[in-house]
Amino acid sequence: MRIITPYKYFADHSDEWLAKEIPTWFSEPKKRRADLQDSQVKAGTIKSCPSFVDIFRNSLVLRAPCDCLFNLLGDNYEFISGECANHKMINFEYHDIKSQMNQEWANDYIHMKLNFNAQMVAETRSKCLFFPPEYHFEEELSIIKPMLGAVNLLPNTGVEFNINMLASKRDFLERKEVLIRKGTPLAYVYFPFEEKVSVEYLPQSEFDNFSFTKTSFSGDYLKAVMKGKENDQKQLADVD
Repeated sequence: MRIITPYKYFADHSDEWLAKEIPTWFSEPKKRRADLQDSQVKAGTIKSCPSFVDIFRNSLVLRAPCDCLFNLLGDNYEFISGECANHKMINFEYHDIKSQMNQEWANDYIHMKLNFNAQMVAETRSKCLFFPPEYHFEEELSIIKPMLGAVNLLPNTGVEFNINMLASKRDFLERKEVLIRKGTPLAYVYFPFEEKVSVEYLPQSEFDNFSFTKTSFSGDYLKAVMKGKENDQKQLADVD
């Protein structure tokens, strides 16, 4: 599994914004368990729970690669503007949550997308999921959180490395502007079927060759995913 980018700085400093990390508190249960055993109390810890171990083993922590500033606009603060310190690495896209979801969502939340200058390329059909980075609570986290979501990856096909973000309108109104400092945890990027994920630099021409070609405003990629699933099922049927 590769994450490719035409921006060399992005690849050379990938450990600053996308890396496998274990929260510092994760080592503490071992000591506590030893204390409990001294008092003859049997106790398991989070370190022996398969669900948590799997998350930390197969996730990368996505951090802000540069400072990002967001402001509320409009008579009713219904719009948001954003600016990133290095637009070559990351840019901001406002989404009208009222039209894309419904009025109830718009009453309480603000929706945006962070677009990274990168693509995810898998060797075989795979999947990527985004989670809020809540287990890194020892660090200062942003009020802007990732929306839970999954991305299907097609073989040797570039998928844009973008993430939908959501913020409570109430939290935003208390601040009027939100500054996300470089290095702030943004999300966990979970690859359940990939043992190794690397970040690699590619010249722009080679990078463009991996890009999925869209011919309509929406639906192209979903059709390709469904076609891939149909082919997989056909191959399994042929084997049977």
